[in-house]
Amino acid sequence: MNWINLSGNTIFEKGELRYRPTPAANLEMGAPSHAFTKSDIYFENGEIEFDVTLEAASSHCQLVFNYGLEAQVHVGLNYNGAPYGIGIFRNNQFQNLSVAGLGTQLSAHKTYSIKVTVKGSKINLFVDNVSVCATNAIVEKSQLTFYFGGNSPLTVSEIKISKDIPKAFVVMQFTEEFDELYNEVINPVCKEFGFDAIRADDIFTQNPIIQDIVNSIQESAIVIADITPDNPNVYYEVGYSHGINKPTILLCDDNRERLPFDLSGIRTIFYKNKIAGKSKIEDSLKKHLTSIGF
Repeated sequence: MNWINLSGNTIFEKGELRYRPTPAANLEMGAPSHAFTKSDIYFENGEIEFDVTLEAASSHCQLVFNYGLEAQVHVGLNYNGAPYGIGIFRNNQFQNLSVAGLGTQLSAHKTYSIKVTVKGSKINLFVDNVSVCATNAIVEKSQLTFYFGGNSPLTVSEIKISKDIPKAFVVMQFTEEFDELYNEVINPVCKEFGFDAIRADDIFTQNPIIQDIVNSIQESAIVIADITPDNPNVYYEVGYSHGINKPTILLCDDNRERLPFDLSGIRTIFYKNKIAGKSKIEDSLKKHLTSIGF
């Protein structure tokens, strides 16, 4: 992998990122030193592991997802006043999503083992194999970035990145008619865009069904829902998806007279359930996936 400094002073050598603070004489009015270091690795879904050695307990070391986009997601050490944290930086302000260790502090001259897992919008932070923070936030496909801060050096080493195939959770009624739509249109299009499409009937666990549904929506990169029939289960899952800001694409047979009021203002792909309509819905679904950024 390759790294480049966007600001500050970080050296990439022998597989390590070595943050070296800007000398105090070069800083304005005592402002703290910091650096943003960006990689050529595009990441969206999977697991990132690394070790970080701090020379000072107050040093900042955070992974930044969505760098350069409207809502940057920060995950790591000494986040916004907490030893461990996950949050969003937007409009020059931090919004805490999950923090831990308040009232304590990190140790100087110590190496911490960090693991960050991203499954859809479900983000977990592990420190020394202990789960310390978990939350939901949208991680878009973007180049991995580190943020380093503080007036003491730190070193990041043993960087390992494993990517998972992003999931598309498909919400629909389980009947022959919709099975055909899923098998002949939705699943092939998802595969073309690099998604692993799943439905609730593809999940085999001992968990309560609603728990599996919620987990699947959280762990998916996108939700595709057919809202043609008035199915309470479908509406529940669509509502939950919208509630956690999950990118959601709605489909509906154009034979339906009208949509429910709460959904009538949401852009929906209408299709004809005929052979001639297959290519149209495929084309529309591809355009929607492209417009979302996939």
